[in-house]
Amino acid sequence: MSIGTQRVESSQLIALYFSAQWCPPCRRFLPKLTKFYSTLKENNKPFEIIYVSNDNSRDEMVQYMSEQQMPWVALSYGHKLVEKLRLDYKVRSIPLLVVVSRSGQLLDDNAKKTV
Repeated sequence: MSIGTQRVESSQLIALYFSAQWCPPCRRFLPKLTKFYSTLKENNKPFEIIYVSNDNSRDEMVQYMSEQQMPWVALSYGHKLVEKLRLDYKVRSIPLLVVVSRSGQLLDDNAKKTV
């Protein structure tokens, strides 16, 4: 079990963050999300974010995560769940933040407005 898996499994709420390096609105939203995430973590809230990449390559994804210092976990680039999640949560534009329970129940399909 990886550290990322442990962090997700110990969380009551999970946010799926659909974003990409090439997306200007994503780059504008990211600092707000990072601050929100840090505040929750400082207050020991059982919350985790999973980055679901819409990048054009693994290198873009890694560069974006590194340069923006994303403190959360990510699905591997090209993971088979990426397309399933995009379909399940009807991703039509990014950035999109979807909050689900640990069991996968949809709680908020537009959590960006909450951040």
